Amino acid sequence: MLDYNQSEFARVWMSDRTRRGVHVPLIYVDINEGNEHDAKIFSQIIYWHDPVRGKLERDSQGNYWLRRKHSAWFEDTRIKRATVRRCLERLKARGLIFLSTTGSRGFEEPLIRVNWVELERRAKLWEETSGDELSEAGYDAFLKQFAPPLLPDNSPPVIEAQPPCYQITAPLLPDNRGLNSISPSLESLKILETQEDSIMPAADASGQVGNSKTQPIPKPLKEKKPRKPPAHEPMYLALLAAFKLQKENMTKTADKAYWSVAAELHKAGYTPEEALPIYRYVKRKSEDEEWKVSFTVWTLTKHAPEWRKRNPKKAEAIPPQPLASESDLAGVEADLQSLYTSFAEVAR
Repeated sequence: MLDYNQSEFARVWMSDRTRRGVHVPLIYVDINEGNEHDAKIFSQIIYWHDPVRGKLERDSQGNYWLRRKHSAWFEDTRIKRATVRRCLERLKARGLIFLSTTGSRGFEEPLIRVNWVELERRAKLWEETSGDELSEAGYDAFLKQFAPPLLPDNSPPVIEAQPPCYQITAPLLPDNRGLNSISPSLESLKILETQEDSIMPAADASGQVGNSKTQPIPKPLKEKKPRKPPAHEPMYLALLAAFKLQKENMTKTADKAYWSVAAELHKAGYTPEEALPIYRYVKRKSEDEEWKVSFTVWTLTKHAPEWRKRNPKKAEAIPPQPLASESDLAGVEADLQSLYTSFAEVAR
């Protein structure tokens, strides 16, 4: 069937059906007011809600939730984390999903459940208004019916509180059954309700939700250890002073370059006091020789050895030795006299 194309790569490429991607039906684009990012995320939510894929988890109320990290959404859709958060919030505002979070602050994971009632309402409305036969001219007017209506004062309606995910009890198996034995780590997991930003009470043995007497004890924050300054930091500061630069006004690339040069000079045995003389030497050399290349901090590492040959390190002064005392001199004189007597006897 692909004989019309002589390229082997083209024939293999056209016959391959295993490439990863997200299929976005047009209805998902339309019911999300034409926002393709929202439609892409919503299509993937529906994809993972298939019980066969085994990604759903059941709470104590019998609801099934999808736990999916923000980083995992990028792997699926190539949509960045910040955009995914905004997409989920818009889907929640439209009533298409229920959204909760789990985890401590800074490590939250979204828990998502499809609102099948609202999806059915929008799908029927889409079919009734001939969503398959749209024209570009009437598309904007068609999308208005899927936007939340405005109140008389032109303010958006208040979104009703969505039911929280109280407590995850067990994940859903591919055959649509829960686990027989509840995992302790999942049983003790408390879900943070997004809107109230508080921990919801867990269900008791009868399935009723009440006020729990035992509240989870928050883990104490670990104190950050003070950062030990690197050994070449004085050289780095000396280079900034030589070039008359302020750290606050530097770009990240420039700052990284000065740190690298400082590390190389420090490793080669140069001291911070030598940074300014090296700078002056290389600067004068570039002016005298009329360099065509620009004078940067990187040129110091190249010409610092030349400066060292012209300015060798001074040998450390040997500390003076203490003078001998009179008693020591007397002992030395006695030793010499005894040695002279011995030589005289041998000569006889």
